[in-house]
Amino acid sequence: MNLRSYVRLASRQALDGPLGNGLRDQVFRFEVAREAKYVAAQRKLAGLMASTEKMVTQELRSRVGDTFFILGSGSSVEDDAANRFRVISQGVSVGINAWVLHDFVPTMYSFEPVPSRESDHYKTLSLLNRPEVLSAMPAILVLRPRTNTEIDQIRQLPEPLIARTMLYGRVAMPTRALRHLPRDTAVSLKHLEALTPPVVTMDSGASIVRMTSLAFQLGFRKIVYVGVDLNHTEYFWERNSSYLQKRGIASFESGQKGSHHETLNADTRPFPVTDVIRGMSDGLGVEAGLQLYSGSPGSELARFLPVFPWE
Repeated sequence: MNLRSYVRLASRQALDGPLGNGLRDQVFRFEVAREAKYVAAQRKLAGLMASTEKMVTQELRSRVGDTFFILGSGSSVEDDAANRFRVISQGVSVGINAWVLHDFVPTMYSFEPVPSRESDHYKTLSLLNRPEVLSAMPAILVLRPRTNTEIDQIRQLPEPLIARTMLYGRVAMPTRALRHLPRDTAVSLKHLEALTPPVVTMDSGASIVRMTSLAFQLGFRKIVYVGVDLNHTEYFWERNSSYLQKRGIASFESGQKGSHHETLNADTRPFPVTDVIRGMSDGLGVEAGLQLYSGSPGSELARFLPVFPWE
């Protein structure tokens, strides 16, 4: 074992050992402070306004009593759609990444920039230039860009929505031990909740974790995952091709490989997304009153979360 490997192993043993709680908390807070500075720098490069963060935060916190819906792109979105979107329209909602292909305009859209101009996701921000979107004036959340290519994506935004656009960052928890997840998610989210505005979220390599973190930080305690199926890779535009036809798109490649969603793969992230969501539910369910729901009985999340009572 070389010196670098030994130091890495010793650090991991210290972080996840019996006396590691305080050390992990300090590491997380340091990373959050560093990420907040990076977000501010990237915001300046992208030509966005810091005042937007305060404005969007105030708007969303004024609706804290509502249910918060996280809209993924799984094909279960099409199940009983008319009834479900009637309910969703009464709450606060965030559509993630390819959600811009859908007809329903949420309270806000969340985008993760992509490093390649060849990706179908590269031009999704330009699809916001539709009358029904511009009349609703949703907030736009963009994960802080890392490259000029990613900054160029932000410049595709319709002019009226630029003043409604804010960047946010992400920090993963230091632990790699499943037994620490309930405790560490609770401590991490409580620390982030004290930050105003919420420019940094907790992450595990999954958009739904970041949006859950954002909802908690804003004060929401009832959160529903809609179209977050995970156990297959069929998307709503594949089940119903009319969405692509309305956008003038012949095809849209999700970028997913294999039979399950990539966020279930622990080889490319600290934990499978299901472990993190379960950790949030276990760590904050009783103490903070956090209620997490699967929007569909067929979702992988329904194995351990109650199904939301749409009726």
